[in-house]
Amino acid sequence: MGIGSEKGSVLPNYVDGVRRGFITDRNGNTVISRLNEGFLKKLSEKTGGRYYRIDNLTGGGERFAGDIASIQGDEKRQESIKVYSKYYQYPLLMGIILILIGAAAGGGIKDEED
Repeated sequence: MGIGSEKGSVLPNYVDGVRRGFITDRNGNTVISRLNEGFLKKLSEKTGGRYYRIDNLTGGGERFAGDIASIQGDEKRQESIKVYSKYYQYPLLMGIILILIGAAAGGGIKDEED
């Protein structure tokens, strides 16, 4: 989808919703955003997609919306995700409790020679 003009335009810089001049590059030069329609057309051809130019003259937005609406339901992809629960904490807690009980009871490793 190409939005803009090939001539280009400066990009306003907004800070906390207030316009604070224009966006600049590292050297302090004002950035100009230009539409590279040739590249976008080649990209859409190579990927099997469609290119739409959106501006107030060509009405590309209506073509785009019409094409999206015409997609058949069986062409839409659905995915499902299974979420597994981990319950290792319960046996781990039981083991820690048994170790603490054994340590508190004075149990330890006994030497057979004693």
